[in-house]
Order: sequence, then structure tokens, then C-alpha cells
Amino acid sequence: MAAAVLFVPVLKRHGLRLPRRDVLPVLVTCLLNPIAHYTLSMYGLRMTSASHAAVVGGTFPVAVCLMAGLAGLESLTTKRIAGVASAAVGVAVIGWLGSEGSSASVLGDGLILVGVIGCAVQIVWLKRIFQRVPPLKLLFYQLVIGFAVFTPAAAIDGLASMAHVTPILILEVVFAAVFATVVAFGLQYFALRRLPATSVATASGLVPVFSLVLEVLLLGLVPSLPGRILGALFVVSGIGLTQSAEGSLFRRRRSGSNAGSSGG
Repeated sequence: MAAAVLFVPVLKRHGLRLPRRDVLPVLVTCLLNPIAHYTLSMYGLRMTSASHAAVVGGTFPVAVCLMAGLAGLESLTTKRIAGVASAAVGVAVIGWLGSEGSSASVLGDGLILVGVIGCAVQIVWLKRIFQRVPPLKLLFYQLVIGFAVFTPAAAIDGLASMAHVTPILILEVVFAAVFATVVAFGLQYFALRRLPATSVATASGLVPVFSLVLEVLLLGLVPSLPGRILGALFVVSGIGLTQSAEGSLFRRRRSGSNAGSSGG
């Protein structure tokens, strides 16, 4: 459904043709996320506890920071490293205190970690692809490839649940397709095209913070609320540190370019 929503805008604005050199990178990044990332995360969560999954998943901004540094896209400054570490701790604390699940296993944790690393590789790789492929066009192909892979998998897994479809469920699917997929990932990709990958990955730590706020407003206070608020403060401070690092880098680059033009 999300791919169908994007089809006409992408066709009219960018066309559907991909440059030949971008076909394989687009395919590989789509296989990394959502296909490999979602599959590994779901099976990993099935084998481990939700609290372990939250802690492992919280390492995502750290993985992106390291990948961006290894790829030569971003410098590993002290402020940036401190920011992603703070955000990772905050996400882990929020998820760990608010999660329940079955007994943990090394295999389950490992599957989730591999999925996180694959997603981090994808985010950093997209920075280069976005120089040639518009964000919405890449998102469209990501959704189409995901549909092509997950639909046969769903058929193999069984379609008995289709008998329980209700109007409310249809509205929830529409909401997920339009807002939680097209709007959310579209905005994330536009941000990724203009901002450092580390900043975008760190900002994703706001997802559990907003979830915490909604839990308080809609479901009432939770027993672990004080600790989870502390985790949220870690996330917000981490985002502040990474954004201030980007701002200082921008100012240094700008002043350097101005000095160069003056000297010329």
C-alpha cells in the first residue's frame, strides 16, 4: 500500500528508471533494510528477552557513528562519540525498564545485533546513493522489493489471519502505510540526504521517548517511570551533543572557507 501511494508522485517527479550503476547498490541496501533487519530482529526477539533486544537495539547510533567514521564520511570527534553513547544508553534504559519477555539467549541477541549492523551499513551507504537517487524514489524501490520478498513469505507462513480482517484493522494498515512508512521514512531519508548519518541515527532515539510520553498520557503511569525518564534525558542530551558537534563543525568549515576566500 505504501508503494502504491508513492507510485504516481515518483513517476511524475523523478521517473522510474534507475541509473545502471545504482541498480545493485539500491537492491543491496533494500535487502539490508527492511528485509534482513526486520527478519533478523523478529526471529532474534523470538529467541531472547525484550529487555535484551532493547539494549542491543540501542547500539544503533553507535554502529552508525563507527560505520560513518570508517567510511570516511564523518570525523569521530569526542562530542559526537559522547552524544551517540548517551543516546544509546538512554534507548537501552527505556527499553529495558519497559520490556518483558522470555529468557534471553546469545543466539537471539546475536541475530538482533547483526540486523542492527546491517541497518547501520545501509544508512551510511544511502548517504552516497542519495547523491544520485532522490529519497522518495529509493524509498519506493525499497517498498517494492520488500513487497516482492515478504508477500511469498507471508503466503508460506499462512494467510488464515485474513479471515479476521476488520474495518479498524484496515484503518490501522492505512495509517501504517501512509504515516508510519511514507511520511516517516520519507522525512528520515530527506534528513539523511542533508544531515550527517550520525545525527539522523541519534535522533531516532526519540522514538522510544515519544512512546514513553504516549504511554503516560494514554495508559497512565508505569511502575518504572522514574528510571525511564532518566533514560529519556540521556537520549535528549545525546541528541543535543551530536547536534552541537555538527554545529561547531559547520562553523569551522564556514570560517575556513571565508578565510580562504579572503586570502585569495
